[in-house]
Amino acid sequence: MILRLHRRLSLLPILLLALTGCTQRFFALSEQEGDVVNVRFFWDNAINADPEGMTLLFYSSDKGGGIWRFDIAGRDGGQIELPFGHYRMLAVNNDIAGIILSGQDQESSVMLSTTERADHVAIMCPGMSYGCRMKDVTVSPCGVGYTGEDNDVKECGASVIKCYPDTLSTIYHLIINDVEGMEYLRSAKAYVEGPAKGMNLSSLTPVAPSLSMPCTMTTDLIGGTLDGTTCGFPLPDDTTEYGVTLNVTSKSGKSYSKKFTASDLTVNTFSIHCVYITISGLSIPSEPGPTPPDKDDDVGIDVDVDGWNVIEIDLST
Repeated sequence: MILRLHRRLSLLPILLLALTGCTQRFFALSEQEGDVVNVRFFWDNAINADPEGMTLLFYSSDKGGGIWRFDIAGRDGGQIELPFGHYRMLAVNNDIAGIILSGQDQESSVMLSTTERADHVAIMCPGMSYGCRMKDVTVSPCGVGYTGEDNDVKECGASVIKCYPDTLSTIYHLIINDVEGMEYLRSAKAYVEGPAKGMNLSSLTPVAPSLSMPCTMTTDLIGGTLDGTTCGFPLPDDTTEYGVTLNVTSKSGKSYSKKFTASDLTVNTFSIHCVYITISGLSIPSEPGPTPPDKDDDVGIDVDVDGWNVIEIDLST
């Protein structure tokens, strides 16, 4: 059971928390004395990261311990207050609309999940996630000690915890070369199949199943290419089988869909955080094509027009 107790804070910690824009949400509180801890984030492992805020979760490893959550504005860190004791810490950015943080009752079950539809398609491109873990954090009258990701033991009499968040997401670059019929194209949107649904923040392992991630495509009329980017959580390279579904709308107003399997794709994995997917050769339908037969469903698909599916949207319902 999560306790919700209250205790009085001294005037100094209250002023420090107000100045740093840090808000506390206590899952459990202790009556024992504590210390003000200065948590600092260094972005050496994710130099382009600029999150609007970070969430800290501290799990007490002492008998009868509890859980503390702190939401800190900005990317630099801030000051928090913890009772004296031993903890394990998880940190993740909290500024992503397409990601849900769940399972906070236990450290081993904390998970980042992409918001999705019932058909395992992400509602939106979730954005980039960044996080880190700290083991064996000790808060005492002598200061703070902790074990970082590199397993080095740090001790700081000034009560400073230095965190180095890393990128948890993968950016997927989709490029379609040698596109014919670009003059007929009004818009294009792709779905990249293969990224994981989420990630366990404690173990940094992906969570199945895979999802389809939306990817808005831009056109290069001169170069004859379509390209776009999306992001998601990576599955291990040896288990990932990518696929792509491309939806286009022609200037005539007709919508088409075409599916590409793994054999149609060239996949280059430059790192676990950067994957390029290339498709060579594509012809945009130049004619509206046949009208699919009436169906009871809101959306009908008829296979025709050089391998494209003609999509009919029934606006009468």
